[in-house]
Amino acid sequence: MTEFFQLLLSGMATGSIYALAALGFTLLWQASGTINFAQGEFVMLPAFMMLIGMNHGLNLAMSFALSCLVSILVLGWAFKRGVVDPLFKFGMMPIVVATIGLSIAMRNGVRGAYSSSPQPFPNIFPDTLFHFGEVTISATDIGTFVLALV
Repeated sequence: MTEFFQLLLSGMATGSIYALAALGFTLLWQASGTINFAQGEFVMLPAFMMLIGMNHGLNLAMSFALSCLVSILVLGWAFKRGVVDPLFKFGMMPIVVATIGLSIAMRNGVRGAYSSSPQPFPNIFPDTLFHFGEVTISATDIGTFVLALV
């Protein structure tokens, strides 16, 4: 039973991240009637921007703010104006093909410019473990779950 609760809580934390990705697809579809198959890369690119900022001496908050600003401008505004708006009059299929191509280009661009190996990301939560009977929960799992709810 201890393992069940352990896996349940960790699974809920991980599942909340997937729920946020699904929410992104749903909001995009409801707001614009388009599908973006580069959604995962739209999450990956700001994460790498944060890593680059932190590797150049910015603190976590400043790196986060800068990557949010660049993401809004480049991934939001420029993507809508440069890809979606010109193709929208031709139907859904050209947008689908364009977002798949954009996904491939973004993934390979990060591989070429930064690295294809996994990169350690600084933990914003302490490495504290909480024990509830025999169930152990990490502060990271609790923080991920709470941030996904907010």
